[in-house]
Amino acid sequence: MFKKYLFIPAILSIFCSSVYSANIGKSDWIIFEQSRDANTSGAVLASLDSGSLFSVFYNPALIGGYTQREVSFASKFGFADDKLNGIVYGEPFKNSMLLIGYYYYDAGSIELNFIENGVLNTQTVSLEKDQMGIVAYGREISKSLYIGGAFKAATSQIADMGTASAYVFDLGVAIRPIDNFTVSISGQNYGTSTVFANETSPLPNSGDITCSYLYKDNRLYVLPSVGLLYNFVDENPLTEMVLEVGMSNIFLDFGYSFDLQTGTILFGVSTMLKGMKLSYAYTTDNNLNVTNTFTVGYKFGGAKAKPAKTQNILRN
Repeated sequence: MFKKYLFIPAILSIFCSSVYSANIGKSDWIIFEQSRDANTSGAVLASLDSGSLFSVFYNPALIGGYTQREVSFASKFGFADDKLNGIVYGEPFKNSMLLIGYYYYDAGSIELNFIENGVLNTQTVSLEKDQMGIVAYGREISKSLYIGGAFKAATSQIADMGTASAYVFDLGVAIRPIDNFTVSISGQNYGTSTVFANETSPLPNSGDITCSYLYKDNRLYVLPSVGLLYNFVDENPLTEMVLEVGMSNIFLDFGYSFDLQTGTILFGVSTMLKGMKLSYAYTTDNNLNVTNTFTVGYKFGGAKAKPAKTQNILRN
């Protein structure tokens, strides 16, 4: 059976070049990058005014300012058979929040041909299956300073033949030097991983800095964000620019991101209904790869829950 492993380098090569070459680079730990991208707002999440638990994947410090108990679901699928699903739950405390979550990624299946005992065999196997758990904590030090950290544990299985594991930390700080302005700084995916099939796969160590400013006037809400994510393993900078505009309970997101290889356009729409937020995003890049993302979030009280008559235009 060990002869099956001879096909793993070929499988990895096909997967990297034809499905997610622009996103994987030198690291095969797709679950860390996919969980960060499984949202409908992009860099807007790196703002203290975003009001979304998914901001933890940009900077764990950002959840320190959230005051309501919340559960959120995310589902993302692309042009191939790949899909990602996840859930996060946030429990607020005085001036802080604890978050736990679970994500599952499935890259679809592939037909594997291998020779065993001189006989050519064919078997349909899963191309890749990843799982990830996250525990994060964010705290408000003052109205202008927030800190946070996250621990993520992940497993990756390729072609149903073996499993590798990774254990990483994220650390972040969020600063509000003036009202409505956020500077988010974080380091992501630093830790250790095991070797799979004698092939080493470095973790996607990265650093992120994002600036955003919230403008609101009566029922109008405008939140532009600009961020830079640098992957130290791939030596590849990713620039994100997103504009979110909201009026009443409808929010629209328009974004563009680019690295050294790919440019991606994002269009998202969200609505809020009595504590529940429903969102959808459509993204496409210059390789014509299309991704659809759906998220659902529900807020239901908490340690510092605000009155029911929350401002219409604010997401949190």
